[in-house]
Amino acid sequence: MINSLGEIIVDQTTGYSKEDAVLLLLGIKLGEDAECDGISLDDILDAEKEHAEVGCLQAKDAKEQAEAAYANAQAEKLSDEAIKTAFDDLEKANQKLSEANQSLIKTDQLITKAAQYRRDITDELAKKESALRRDESNRITINSFNQWSHDVLQISILDKLDIGKSDITQSPRLAPMEAIEIPSIAPTQPKKSQRDNALSLELNEILRKNPRAKPAEVMMVLRRLVGAKNSIIIDVSDEGVKWTNDDGNVAITSREALGERIQYWRKHRLSPD
Repeated sequence: MINSLGEIIVDQTTGYSKEDAVLLLLGIKLGEDAECDGISLDDILDAEKEHAEVGCLQAKDAKEQAEAAYANAQAEKLSDEAIKTAFDDLEKANQKLSEANQSLIKTDQLITKAAQYRRDITDELAKKESALRRDESNRITINSFNQWSHDVLQISILDKLDIGKSDITQSPRLAPMEAIEIPSIAPTQPKKSQRDNALSLELNEILRKNPRAKPAEVMMVLRRLVGAKNSIIIDVSDEGVKWTNDDGNVAITSREALGERIQYWRKHRLSPD
């Protein structure tokens, strides 16, 4: 269970629900009883997946900006110090992109592992002579689950968790066998996506009118905005889009990155309204 504060709560009074069992297998420690606001593990994993995808897209954008700045410093024959600074910035951008990609891979691995654990538990419960026993409230008994996870999955719950204490595990980003930070989920105050920048808003308007538009079609519409009053679009070429970001600086988004933004919109923003 997950409460209103985004804390993972496992009720260990008599036994485990399937979701509680999956949380334990993922290495998430037990917490005190608390009211569950209906936020499931799937909700958390979906939010974490979106966070990782956004991180990758942002890192790619940052790398493209750093590459452009470095190329410009060389073309303009700036000072050795300025060129070195631009090169260092590019190296940092490459490192951040690598870290973002690794974060996405780990998130995908965690989602896959959670799904596998669910299947393992469901399959075991379906057996006529199941090693997992249920209590009077239809929860998996603690002892049978601990024994089954050790014998079948080679996972020792007792080694990983101190059953005698109540604890809530929280730390940076989801990862197998690591502590977990729950993304803030507040129904009355939805978190603004990090992709909600000036270019994203332009794409949102274009894609709401034509959700199936291809990158070439989107670029054609953006090209019409060049020179228009209050337009953020500076130039559109076969290589990509030059635009003014929220800080008033010139940004460049390649055709490839634009295509990724469009795919992201279709996956996360498409709605019938």
